[in-house]
Amino acid sequence: MKNLIRTATLALAAVVSSFAVAQNTQPEESVTPAVQERPAPAKARPTLDAREQAVMQKPVADGFQPMNLGLLIKRLELTPQQQEEAKQLNARYMKMHRSLPENMPMDKRIPKVKSMMEERDVAFKAFLTKEQVETYGTLLTPTGAKVSPTAEPAK
Repeated sequence: MKNLIRTATLALAAVVSSFAVAQNTQPEESVTPAVQERPAPAKARPTLDAREQAVMQKPVADGFQPMNLGLLIKRLELTPQQQEEAKQLNARYMKMHRSLPENMPMDKRIPKVKSMMEERDVAFKAFLTKEQVETYGTLLTPTGAKVSPTAEPAK
């Protein structure tokens, strides 16, 4: 019972002191640094248009996979220039994928997406070194699938 009363008293004291600090209109030296140094409010994220929201909410099961840039940067040890090229390449192909008609039949969409991913793969390999290309061909995703759609199957 004593612990309950102590806890209630401390909670009440905290609430009352926060009201007192909130009512204070001029900052004083006694205000704690944590209250003075509040982080700036986060910038609002840019809003997505209706089409982008639809794409984000219900992905189409057509096999398109964006490049796993974090994995590629780490495992292939991409230079800053290669990183920027990879980001631009990935963004370009993601935009191409989003621009496909939503009502495109799957028997036409899947080969188109596979072709796009293969083109992206060839373009990605174009700015890698020979050693990076060899490593890229052996990389696996966490699910065990090949990262490179044009990599030869494991023997």
